[in-house]
Amino acid sequence: MFGKYIDGTLSLEVEDLDTLGEALKKYAAGGVHIDGGLEAYPVRIKPYDTVTRLFSRNTGLLESGAMLEKRAVLVGCGSVGSLVAMELARSGVGKFVLCDTDTLEIHNICRHQCGFSDLGRYKVDAVKDKILDINPNAEVLTYRSIIQRVPEDELLPLLGRDTIIIGGGDNRGSADWACKLAIKTDSTFVSSCCWTRAFAGEIFYWASGKGLSCYTCALGGLIDSDRPESHANYFGTDEDMENLSFEPGIATDIDFVTIIAIKLALDLLNRDNPDYTPRVINYLKQYTWICNTNSTKIGGERAGIFSHPLQITHNLKVNRDLQCPYCGEKP
Repeated sequence: MFGKYIDGTLSLEVEDLDTLGEALKKYAAGGVHIDGGLEAYPVRIKPYDTVTRLFSRNTGLLESGAMLEKRAVLVGCGSVGSLVAMELARSGVGKFVLCDTDTLEIHNICRHQCGFSDLGRYKVDAVKDKILDINPNAEVLTYRSIIQRVPEDELLPLLGRDTIIIGGGDNRGSADWACKLAIKTDSTFVSSCCWTRAFAGEIFYWASGKGLSCYTCALGGLIDSDRPESHANYFGTDEDMENLSFEPGIATDIDFVTIIAIKLALDLLNRDNPDYTPRVINYLKQYTWICNTNSTKIGGERAGIFSHPLQITHNLKVNRDLQCPYCGEKP
């Protein structure tokens, strides 16, 4: 049987009525009569626009057309960045810039959104394919580089009020640089990372018009000046990294922290949308700690600062230098 679809109409040509008849008789129920005494269902094809239909269930919650024009610049495509990319793509974000130097290794798989089929690939390439698998019409640019080395003449035109920069790398130096880039371009910024063994994590954000501190003023004392572009290994030291890689539940712990950052990112991406109802930004402070477990057996003495598991702080304060050229009060 052959078919032709022209101007909304499907016409069929049947070569073997005997063979076709046996199949059609099983499904016929008041269909149309065709030569040979067979009955068949009429065929109806409903064309649709993939972009419109893809996010149709977001209608009423979030205007999908507006979200498709939003852009996320991901600083790091590891366990944090890959989850951020997947969830923002599902939320309708239509433009991405991915920055990472690493390839996917076998010990990454237990906490990464990509799997065995992507082993050995650059993470930016693997995550790009995952985004396009969710939204084939997404615009995804990749840089096998740290964001500090991406040419400014290529990056700056992509930034602005419809762009969020998300620090999901494993060092504070890149987060600090990305925050300053957001300030210079009136983009928004969120960073998310986990502490040792992911017993807890932290989120920091910046947006204009809120009198917020830049990353340097708030957390500059924690930036590793000796290794500003290197791995800080939030999950553990270099020596025990291999043992921690397959610890049961560590992906869930990382994801719990990251999901809060994603909710915050969606709020920031919609800061100019009067019809959008913020989810978390009015509750969270600029700097937030998220606890997975307060067990000192897992997190050491620092875990004891939390009163209970799954605690999310809303009372932390950070420093701000009013003379700072980035976040200080303008004369």
